[in-house]
Amino acid sequence: MAAKHQHRASAERTLRHGYPTHRDAIWAAMRALRTFTLDDIEHWVNDTARSGQADDTRMVHRDTVRTYAQGLERAGFIAAQGEQAANDERGRYSARRLTLVRDIGSEAPRVTRHGEKVTQGSGNERMWRTLRVLGEFNRAELLAIVNSEEPPVREDTAKDYLRYLALAGYLRQVQEDTPGRQARYRFIAQRYTGPRAPMIQRVKAVYDPNTHQVVWSRHGLGGGA
Repeated sequence: MAAKHQHRASAERTLRHGYPTHRDAIWAAMRALRTFTLDDIEHWVNDTARSGQADDTRMVHRDTVRTYAQGLERAGFIAAQGEQAANDERGRYSARRLTLVRDIGSEAPRVTRHGEKVTQGSGNERMWRTLRVLGEFNRAELLAIVNSEEPPVREDTAKDYLRYLALAGYLRQVQEDTPGRQARYRFIAQRYTGPRAPMIQRVKAVYDPNTHQVVWSRHGLGGGA
């Protein structure tokens, strides 16, 4: 019972203070409720987000919940209780009761709607882990270690990621990028916020999933290098 209350409190904090994707919000709600319908998840996410006076981008649509739940069920993270009970009036939304049967912690599983593991983004996670160990490095040194695992990270991807981490204040550039010489960066140890890699959002902002904060954006929000 104590563990359930702990999951609920953690989920509420996550949803009120922000999350990198709707997937993270849905997973947080599932961990809090443990047994639920997809309607329960939609209401939990949206009601909790509203209580934190979130903007509309924090609200989740029922089709998003349904698609992610399909992938989680096929991957074995959640399971239905009995047969499908009913659909909504538009025939697109299952009202089955589901149970979280495989809880792997606060980080939401990355799966497709078919239950297959998503590898996109794993390169950033490997870079984040490696640059902290290296301390000071250039792209070639970083990728030599990161690309010992699959899938490989492209050089232009690494270049952009390091540039945004520097703008957000996680790295300090100690040598400029010039013809024939790559930029060198130093990781700022005091800026390590946790194991989850900062994310570059489509709106050209850096979101830290460890602190649930936008730490830099082109509009001047958050910190900077």
